[in-house]
Amino acid sequence: MAPQALTSIRTSNGKLEIVNQLLLPHTTEFLEINSIQEAHDAIKTMKAPSLASLALSYHLSEGLAASPTPDFLASPEALKAHVEPILSFLFTARPTAVNLGAATRRLQNTLTASFTAESDVRVIAKAIIAEGKQIADEDVGRNKEMSKWGGDWLLKRVSPEKSLSGLNVMTVCNTGSLATSGYGTALGLITYLHEAGKLDKAYYTQTTPYHQGSRLTALELQTLNIPSVMLCDTMIGTYNAAVLAARHSIPFIVVAPISTVDLDVVDGSGIPIEQRPPLEACLVRGALYPGTGNPTDEQAVVMITPRGLEGIYNPSFDVTPAELITAIVTEKGVAVRKNGEKTFDLSGIMYALFRSFKIHCPDDDETIRHYLYQCSHYRYARADLVAKLGRDAHAADTLYGTRKGVKSLLQYVADTDRLKDTFGDVTPYNLTDDDEDDYLQPDLDPFDEEDDDGEDD
Repeated sequence: MAPQALTSIRTSNGKLEIVNQLLLPHTTEFLEINSIQEAHDAIKTMKAPSLASLALSYHLSEGLAASPTPDFLASPEALKAHVEPILSFLFTARPTAVNLGAATRRLQNTLTASFTAESDVRVIAKAIIAEGKQIADEDVGRNKEMSKWGGDWLLKRVSPEKSLSGLNVMTVCNTGSLATSGYGTALGLITYLHEAGKLDKAYYTQTTPYHQGSRLTALELQTLNIPSVMLCDTMIGTYNAAVLAARHSIPFIVVAPISTVDLDVVDGSGIPIEQRPPLEACLVRGALYPGTGNPTDEQAVVMITPRGLEGIYNPSFDVTPAELITAIVTEKGVAVRKNGEKTFDLSGIMYALFRSFKIHCPDDDETIRHYLYQCSHYRYARADLVAKLGRDAHAADTLYGTRKGVKSLLQYVADTDRLKDTFGDVTPYNLTDDDEDDYLQPDLDPFDEEDDDGEDD
């Protein structure tokens, strides 16, 4: 038996009930809607989005069944004067919700047409009731139709091999049965592909601040047994910002120390991305509300996702393609891409840093040690020099922490062909003859930090 989709609205025994979506996924609570004010509040607070048409229908149905007859059913004029403010009020719950506006306008058109036809007041009321229910019923069928159209179109757009192996589709927010009268829109397309055996995995974002993705979409996909992965959209977003900046011709600048430059990595595909524990994306911590506002207020850790999610993608950072970056700013200058190039040439900045390690600048040993650790070519030279001398890394670090060690390192780097290929010819350092005499010679022990006069340099 196929799993049953969730529902956001339940109508039975003359009752109109909604699922309180703010309590999902851990608690399923149905709230009875007994007034237009309650319907407005449910829409505004996102307890249930698709409610306006049915709320008015049930309100008028109660009026027709009431005894004595309410005043708004005394005449067509009275009904019109009663219904129009209700439609305007329901619309204010979420003025930017397109479907809400369409529903209220459609009900207004039904009222206007019936009133203009000089229909009996009860006939007008019943016409509005029927239209409200029709709006809700049409939603499900329309969602299924568009999901099939979209799914079939998507399958034609991909290669036959991919179509056979299954598609990976990403969705944002919640657009399923909980957001509509049934089946869903974008999530409906995913459901259709799954039902047709053409879906590999569904990917969905958390969608803060209401977490419609991690709470509602996660629950819907889990209920339907659709393989899925949650994408964390609160920690990573540099790539998103870069795409938006490029679309609107806004400069996108990276500001970073040279220590973050790794010349061993050809492009972003070689950057290892830290994966955070999946549970981190499922929990939030905060002070209990309303509380007193004092630091002593009790805090709690709560789970916002359904329990037992099997797919959670929680990277610590994302990677932005170089072609979307306008400039890279470092402590040694600004690098920009050449016209027509998609990558950055950082050799000039790295060479500027390399040349800063001159014998006479800086004078402070700790400053020298700090700058060496910032330089990426130091890592290469350090590894090669340690291997050449047969000494451990700690000894090499001790050496490089002195001015004499710096001079030795510079000489070694200048003689290393592969470093020369990276940084160009780095031999001229504007050194005096005395400076050159201090460089490391093959017959000298580089770990002897005493000058000829027996004093440390």
